[in-house]
Amino acid sequence: KKFRGQLYQAYQARDLGRWEHYTLKLDICNEMESMLESDNFRKIGKRLAALRRKWFDLGSVPHEKSEEIQAKFDALYKTLRERCDKFFEEYKRLQVESIDLKKALCEKAESIQHSEDWHNIADVFKKLQGEWKQHIPAPKEVEQELYIRFRKACDTFFNRRKEHYGQLKKMRSNVIEEKTGLCEEAEKLAAEGSADDVRSAKILRRKWRESGHSGKAEHALSERFNKALDQFFTKLGETRA
Repeated sequence: KKFRGQLYQAYQARDLGRWEHYTLKLDICNEMESMLESDNFRKIGKRLAALRRKWFDLGSVPHEKSEEIQAKFDALYKTLRERCDKFFEEYKRLQVESIDLKKALCEKAESIQHSEDWHNIADVFKKLQGEWKQHIPAPKEVEQELYIRFRKACDTFFNRRKEHYGQLKKMRSNVIEEKTGLCEEAEKLAAEGSADDVRSAKILRRKWRESGHSGKAEHALSERFNKALDQFFTKLGETRA
C-alpha cells in the first residue's frame, strides 16, 4: 500500500511535468508564429536554431497532446526554415553579383584618383562611396580585399586634395601678408606722397596685380588699396590744379 502511494505520487509528478512541458512548447510555437511577420531572416535563423534545441531538450508532453503540438511545431519550423533558406540563397546570389559591381567601383575610383579637378572629382568620389554602401557585402575574404583597394583610391585622391588646399591656404596667407603691406604703402602715399611718387604708385599697382589672389580677404584688401591710391591721385590732381 505504501509503495502504491509513492508510485501514484510519482505518476502525478510526471504528469504535472508533462503539462508544464506542453505549456513551454506551446510558448515556443507562439513565438514562432510571431516570427512569421518578421523579415529579419538573419535573426530568425539564429533564433529558430535556439528554439529547436530548446524543444528537444524539453521532456515529453501529455500523450493526448503529443501529436497535436508536434505537428504544429513541425509546420511552423518548416515554413520558417524554407523562408530563411530562400533568403540566404538569394543573398548568396547577390553577393556574387556584388563582387563584379564593387570591382567596377574600384576601377572607376582608381581611374580618377590622380585627377586635379578637386571639386568635381570629390563629388564623384562621394557618389561612388554612396553606391558602395548600397551594395550588399561580397563574401568576407573578397569584400575585405575589394574594400582595401577602393579605400586606397579614395584616400589617394582626398589626401592629395587636402595637401593641395593646405598649400593653397599657405600661399593665400602669404598673399594676404604681401597685399596688406602694399595697402600700408599706398596709405602712406595717400598721406605723405607728392608728384614725385607717381612712379611709386604705378609700381605698387603692378605688384598688386602680380601678387595673386588672397581668397576671401581679396575684396576687403582691394577696397583698402584702391581707396588709398584714389586718395593719392585725387590729392595730386588738386595740388596740380
